[in-house]
Amino acid sequence: MTETSTRDALVLSQSGLDAYHRCCRRYHLSYMQQLQWPAPLTDSELKFERSLRRGQDFHRLVHQHQLGLDVERLVSRSADPVLVSWWQRYLQFGPQGMPAGTVHSELEISAALGPHQLVAKFDRLVLGDDGSLVIVDWKTGNHRVPIEQLRNTWQTVVYCYVATEASSGLVGGVAVPPEQVRLIYWHAVDPSDPDVFDYSTAQHEAGCDRLTAALEKLHSLPREAEAYPRTDDQRECRHCIYRSYCDRPRDPVPYSEAHDEIGDDDVDTAVCEIPEADGMP
Repeated sequence: MTETSTRDALVLSQSGLDAYHRCCRRYHLSYMQQLQWPAPLTDSELKFERSLRRGQDFHRLVHQHQLGLDVERLVSRSADPVLVSWWQRYLQFGPQGMPAGTVHSELEISAALGPHQLVAKFDRLVLGDDGSLVIVDWKTGNHRVPIEQLRNTWQTVVYCYVATEASSGLVGGVAVPPEQVRLIYWHAVDPSDPDVFDYSTAQHEAGCDRLTAALEKLHSLPREAEAYPRTDDQRECRHCIYRSYCDRPRDPVPYSEAHDEIGDDDVDTAVCEIPEADGMP
């Protein structure tokens, strides 16, 4: 997802906020200078990229399945046993207890926060006939993030805030109250035990304060590169495409260690090779 900025306002997704939190230099190179992929791919990078592609493939299959398309042929043609196992787990242990209502898949919406805009792309958004709103996000990394850590990620904060603030436009009426909003992280590695977060007015207000502070800080920063130092934590450099700008090692850690850090934010940047299902344009 593209993050842009002007002197007057910011347009950011949780990926941009997370990038700044992880490494100021990465944020500056990616979202302000908008540089492309300068670092050559090593063997570790190629394995990492294949994992990202697999995650993108899974997201696309679920989206097409939600549209009512037959994707079984695409699954079998993938010749990827990991993707096939994820798909079987999705069919057997997909999110349970969803309210009856309108289901949106791969929906991108935005919400204002002061002069700025926050953008979120939802894997699945269910607007229940009972007035509830359920967010479902597919997690395809091979390592589960501890639930308390996941609760405090920018993704959780941005998704719940944007969904709540933009809900009036989705339902065509009064906004869904925070107490009626729920966020579910479904894990391909452990599909029968998703992480479920019930939202609240107190969390919404706290999230608004946290986001406001972050956006105001980013908006006030100068454009000079010196204001964006590189991180001291070289674990963040393990698969950073800008490491050549920072004189950091090409392969700081083996792939087997870095793979556990794959997140679905990165999946958005991958190129999907699964073809469209029959009936898709």
